[in-house]
Amino acid sequence: MITLLIATFMFQERYLVFRGYMIIPTPNGYDYVLIPYRVIWGPPLYLLLIFMALTIMNAVTRAHWLDLQVVIMVRHRHALNENPLITVKAILRSVGVYYVEEDSSLSVGNARVLMDDGKLVLIKTNGKSIERREVSIEDAIAELVRTGLRNSPIMSQASEYEEE
Repeated sequence: MITLLIATFMFQERYLVFRGYMIIPTPNGYDYVLIPYRVIWGPPLYLLLIFMALTIMNAVTRAHWLDLQVVIMVRHRHALNENPLITVKAILRSVGVYYVEEDSSLSVGNARVLMDDGKLVLIKTNGKSIERREVSIEDAIAELVRTGLRNSPIMSQASEYEEE
């Protein structure tokens, strides 16, 4: 974005202004119009700077501040449901990740989340090794979505109707 602004300014200064005259291209050539050319520091510039600062902040932080809504949604659904697997299943369905429900577990690709003594346990299989660890509901959702987007096909609206 900054490069585009600099290129636009350079083009305007080099090709569209000549000794105080604005150069207007026409089909037959060019017209020179005497228009006072001044840089004005007005509200559009300040709005542009604010939006540019937000864009740079999002680029640097990878927009982690936007994850707050997801965490709030997860905690709200978790507060409504006693079983965290129902919450995980609802989030996966809303994101569109294909999952397989078995007994009291959810599987996405090589990752599986199950309930063990009232706690969520993530089991990942990588070739011959099996990694088993206790995770929070947010970590379980993040891991299943990451695995689902990497390995599994994305669920479409048509596949949701097939289940019904």
